[in-house]
Amino acid sequence: MQQSLRELLDRYLSESLSPEEKVGFRKMLEDKGYEGELEMLIEEYINQRSLIGEEDEELKSKSYQRLESQLHLSSAMQKDSGRVRRLKWLRRTGWAAAVIVLAGAATFLWRQGNKKEGTSTAKLQNNNSVPLAASEFAPGGNKAVLTLADGSIILLDSAGDGMLASQGNTQILKNGNGELVYEAGKNKEIMMNTISTPAGGQYQVTLPDGTKARLNAGSSITFPAAFTGRTRAVTVSGEIFLDVTKDQLQPFVVTVNNTAITVLGTAFNINAYKEEPYIRTTLVEGSVMVNAGGQGLMLKPGQQATVVTNSSTVSLVDDPNMDQVLAWTNGLFNFEGSDLPAVMRQLEYWYGITVAYEGRLPAFTFKGKMYRNVNLADVLEVLQEMGLRFRLEGKQLIVSAKDNK
Repeated sequence: MQQSLRELLDRYLSESLSPEEKVGFRKMLEDKGYEGELEMLIEEYINQRSLIGEEDEELKSKSYQRLESQLHLSSAMQKDSGRVRRLKWLRRTGWAAAVIVLAGAATFLWRQGNKKEGTSTAKLQNNNSVPLAASEFAPGGNKAVLTLADGSIILLDSAGDGMLASQGNTQILKNGNGELVYEAGKNKEIMMNTISTPAGGQYQVTLPDGTKARLNAGSSITFPAAFTGRTRAVTVSGEIFLDVTKDQLQPFVVTVNNTAITVLGTAFNINAYKEEPYIRTTLVEGSVMVNAGGQGLMLKPGQQATVVTNSSTVSLVDDPNMDQVLAWTNGLFNFEGSDLPAVMRQLEYWYGITVAYEGRLPAFTFKGKMYRNVNLADVLEVLQEMGLRFRLEGKQLIVSAKDNK
């Protein structure tokens, strides 16, 4: 097994394992030879990826209580304390069961940042202010719509595997991993296709030239069924990660609003939600040229270009937080340095809700991350500990401070 147990555990918890990897991972969980390493990893996972600060132990205790109730542990075991108790339930329930339950324990991955001057003091509250209906809002998944050149629509999440359609001499297939693949032929006619994800959706497609595009929730990409011109031109919205196939004779050009990004072969992330103040292009490898309003900026790996939304102002960020930028591709929320509105916008995209605010709210600065494969109630359960309360009216989440009268 070339992949380490640590890597497979992380990818399992973020729901990014392929079917073949899942089989191998379960075999490792059942192998007694890995028991010591798995024990160490789970202990590390619990201790390093939970809240930090004076409230840490109380929230850890809440997390363990949730796990115990899910696993129906005996009352005797629940009376045990500390590390001994944790390892006892891990051993007694079986490693595979413990790992599965960890995937749903959102609080293990949340860390409230150190308080900065001017931010609120986030004290724990005893009363629960999470609406029961929040548990009905499941996390997003592989959901997308394919719109063909003639306007016909295919719901990709419900479509079966195999060939879905043809566009000229190009065949469109859905493979066994649920991804869309374009097997390009030579088309005389330009036939534009669009893949769009709803709020709470994500999807991956292999474009006609072999380029891989991964769409976050509420995003779209429009492209020809076969690239026949001097450039490989696509139009995007929302957030997309592109791993572009290299072709020096046919540059790849991405257009989003008033911004054009030109590449030969590279990997980069574009965040261009209309609700965000900036269009952010972050380069992982290769090089790209970002053009907006007559200004051009060449990026090197590890750099980011920001364009003010609906403007032509281009700025360079030399050291963006790459873990945060790419968190969504790894099945994570990363709220490092984010304020409350920025956090809530991510929840809007992923859970298909709208957020409204009521009364005065403290200024929060967040740190930490959590897996995206949990329901809305799990996220709100953590947020309420920061002095927030919530009310659901249909799909609208109203946020207020607990001390508001």
